[in-house]
Amino acid sequence: MSFFESFIPSYIVRGAAFYVLILLFLTVFLTLFILIFHKTHIEYRERKKNRLMSKYSQHLKKYMLRITKDIKKPKTKLGAEVLSLMCIDLLESVDEFDETRLKDFIKNSSLVSHYKKMAKSSSLSKRFHAIKKLGFFRLDELKDYFGEFLLDEDTIEGKGSAVWALSMIADKDALDWITRTLSSEITLSSKFNEYVYSNVVQSFKRNSKSAKFLAFLEDLKTNEEVPVLLKRDIIQACGSSHFHEASRVILDLSLLYDENPEIKIATMRALGRLKCPEFCGIVTTAFFHEDWRVRVAASQAATMCETGAISHLRNLLYDDFYYVRINAAKALSELGEQGIALLRKEINSEDPFVRDTVQFMLKEKA
Repeated sequence: MSFFESFIPSYIVRGAAFYVLILLFLTVFLTLFILIFHKTHIEYRERKKNRLMSKYSQHLKKYMLRITKDIKKPKTKLGAEVLSLMCIDLLESVDEFDETRLKDFIKNSSLVSHYKKMAKSSSLSKRFHAIKKLGFFRLDELKDYFGEFLLDEDTIEGKGSAVWALSMIADKDALDWITRTLSSEITLSSKFNEYVYSNVVQSFKRNSKSAKFLAFLEDLKTNEEVPVLLKRDIIQACGSSHFHEASRVILDLSLLYDENPEIKIATMRALGRLKCPEFCGIVTTAFFHEDWRVRVAASQAATMCETGAISHLRNLLYDDFYYVRINAAKALSELGEQGIALLRKEINSEDPFVRDTVQFMLKEKA
């Protein structure tokens, strides 16, 4: 008799092993059944979704061509999802006249009430999804609804969805709500803020109210309630959305916040995207900025100024900071024959880092 068997009789071990095997068999069988059921359900749902897409596609086409005035109202959640996706896609491609008609279709198709009901769910993911869909509809009538949702919502994610939805239909009031919320109540990310204000810019452009957004930018110069980092994101949004009318204000902000590296870098990048005539002058002054991050950004932007920046980039090869040096060398390698010629002159530099960097860049260009 083994040491183990002296404590537990063998017949108990055999019985336990038998039941464990039975349990494992049932578990495998149940898992297989669930997988087959899930696969079947997904395939059925996809077939049903395709049928609905075909059905709604034909109906929307007839409605937009004025062949019919009827508006089909989805009877299921899947139907609402399919129809909403089709309407959202269509909104991106129609002209202003057809957009008005399509929005009338959305308002009368029960989609708005469907997602408003979903927005009352206790589930954050459902509330987020509902507000996102309503935002994509770009219905001006929903501005106050989004504002109320923003006040009532407790979670950062929910507030963020309402801010985003407001940005899709932004006017002066919505812009104030967005800025006040992002300034004090929630903190998401710089990219999110930039995305939101890019939408805001497009909304003002779409409604021919660019002058009002310019007035908002002018107010940023002296508005201390708006954090500097949010100002940075707004400036970057102007550049990424190609809001050329903002060039002069951004240039003023660059000079006003000359000692702030975050703003300085943002204004430089935005002015480059907007192809501002003063851009290269800003880059040149940034070569001498006390903050190494600004000098790095200036080195990266120098390729847009052609040969005028070459002499300054040569000096930056000897900067105290590694990232400034390496970016200066990379910029010179991209500035044509004059830049390459300067790199060749520095191949015998007394600075070993400069020699190694120049050799590497020339090898890459070979």
